[in-house]
Amino acid sequence: MEVAKKREVLKGELKAIEGFEALCGDPSVGSRIGVVILNIIEMS
Repeated sequence: MEVAKKREVLKGELKAIEGFEALCGDPSVGSRIGVVILNIIEMS
């Protein structure tokens, strides 16, 4: 996967995480999920 495509995917993921944080009311949830997503992208 090319870098530009990864960036677009990440932007989408970040929006989803922000929405999830708002739902949970817990910002640390989003950062943990973000780390997991970054790890998955690094491996792919």
